[in-house]
Amino acid sequence: MDETNQLNKISMDQASGLKFTEEVNFIDIPDPYGWVWPTVISLMALLIMTVGYFWWLKVLKARTKNDQVYISAYEKAMLRLQKAMSLESAPRAFVSEVSNTIRSYLEEQFSISAPEQTTEEFLKFIKNDKTLHPKHKVVLDEFLKTADLVKFAKLEPGKTELLKLFDTAKNFVDQTGISEEKTTLDSEKTEVTEGGTR
Repeated sequence: MDETNQLNKISMDQASGLKFTEEVNFIDIPDPYGWVWPTVISLMALLIMTVGYFWWLKVLKARTKNDQVYISAYEKAMLRLQKAMSLESAPRAFVSEVSNTIRSYLEEQFSISAPEQTTEEFLKFIKNDKTLHPKHKVVLDEFLKTADLVKFAKLEPGKTELLKLFDTAKNFVDQTGISEEKTTLDSEKTEVTEGGTR
């Protein structure tokens, strides 16, 4: 063991007498896995942005659904009648559109399946139905029969007759739309009054 200690002592003595005269340059050894963390971070950011984008689309779609405005049967009918005026130069198309507007209005406003029935079937149905006021039944009878003459019997109405037909349809929608709103308001008032007296 003495020999080992002696060798260590000699080598230590030699090492202490050495002077470094040159600068040592260290070589950078690239990390073979250095690309992993930037890639993982980039993928995570992409995933978060994708999830955020689809969540935003879902929220936007839900907001759009909630923002939809309810258009009453009355308003729809009035809009369709105004659009029908652009067909005034084509009598059959004009009368067809005005007639279809009234039939759709009746279905939506009063739950009467007018579009699926012939005029004759429809008039038989409303004769015994209590949904419409008798004066409105008379107006409808005249209106639908005249419209059928134009559509199927090839009656050629003049501008005056077309405007009269249009006015009849518009007045019908005006009168039944307003009376329905008034009836709804009256029934709500009655319910409130009855609820208050109990």
